[in-house]
Amino acid sequence: MKKIYILVPLILLVGFSFYYRNFAADLARREADEKAVEMAALAEEEAKKTEAEKTARAESERKAKDREEEANQKAAKKKADWEAGGAKIAEETAGFKKQGDDYTKKINELELQLVEIRQLKDRTTNEALALTEQIELARIAKRNAELEVQRLTDMVAERAAKSAMTQMPPPPPAAAPAR
Repeated sequence: MKKIYILVPLILLVGFSFYYRNFAADLARREADEKAVEMAALAEEEAKKTEAEKTARAESERKAKDREEEANQKAAKKKADWEAGGAKIAEETAGFKKQGDDYTKKINELELQLVEIRQLKDRTTNEALALTEQIELARIAKRNAELEVQRLTDMVAERAAKSAMTQMPPPPPAAAPAR
């Protein structure tokens, strides 16, 4: 009986070792399959990630190129607008300069006319003053002549009054009353 104690555990141990080897091999195979599936999933995920990165890079490059084109178009439009505005300003400036020159010429002509008109006014004023002076002198001369005529008339009248020829003869003697 003593052998049974050793044999049964040994038989069970051998059976268990077969069962364990099968189980370990099966477990290793399942783990290998899971690892293979996991590796395939990782590889697929890595491939998707790489593809997504490539797509993102291509999209980013396309968007950067579009932005650059848009920026170039904006810059070209801005430059064209700037040049058009500069040309318009230059054209307006030339027009205003010409207009300013025309106005300057007109001002010079008007100033010359103003000087001539002032000279004419001064001449006319001087002539008017000279004529007024002559009129006043003529009035004074007339008054002096009238006064002289009056004085001479008074002198002649006074001399005539003093003269014997202008005196009335004495009245004739009165006739005697007839008695």
